Amino acid sequence: MRKYVYLAIKMNNRMKRIIFMLVFVITGNLIYAQEMKELFRVMPDSVIPLLTKNNREDCIDFLDSNMKAEVKNLFGKPSQLKKLTKNYLFMQTTPVSSVEMKVLPVNDSTNVIGVINTYCTRVCDSKLTFYDTKWKPLRISDFINLPVIANFRLNSDSIQNELSNHEIADMFNVPYIKYSFSSDNNDIIFTNTSLDNLNSEDRKLVESKDNNLNVIKYRWNNGKFIR
Repeated sequence: MRKYVYLAIKMNNRMKRIIFMLVFVITGNLIYAQEMKELFRVMPDSVIPLLTKNNREDCIDFLDSNMKAEVKNLFGKPSQLKKLTKNYLFMQTTPVSSVEMKVLPVNDSTNVIGVINTYCTRVCDSKLTFYDTKWKPLRISDFINLPVIANFRLNSDSIQNELSNHEIADMFNVPYIKYSFSSDNNDIIFTNTSLDNLNSEDRKLVESKDNNLNVIKYRWNNGKFIR
């Protein structure tokens, strides 16, 4: 009888080890699958239409080999993956456009992906989208209330005496804001680039002596960006 009890305990311990290993492997694979490298590899072509899956895999292989991660995009022009970490990516898709991606934790087991597309001709302007880790689009309003031009402090000490609020608004009737993720933490930075669209005289009136007055930073907290 004692022999059967011993065998049962031994079998039970073996089953526990097997279950533990299965949980470890599955959890490890889930964590790996939510890292930027793998998300970039498997993402739909529609997220960055200029790049194919082969392009993306070549970029990853080049970086892993400490080589310049540059490929020919669908237009036959160079696109370069400039930075790739576990949770951040920066891709220069063309000389005037770029894509940034950030993996952001919602809770212990769930992440979302923020994607910033930026276009710079005379003035830089950006668009922000969110996806789950299966690349299903998510509502932006669930994660952030985007700033508007009125949220930026425009050198109030010097321009209020020279320009009316109406005149200031006229200068920014077509607002431009550049977005960027911090590669070091989960902040998102908004820069008022509307100044670049002004003539030199108007710009002198509204340009702040402190550049930080034209920058707004949000931090990621409990699954949402807050100011």
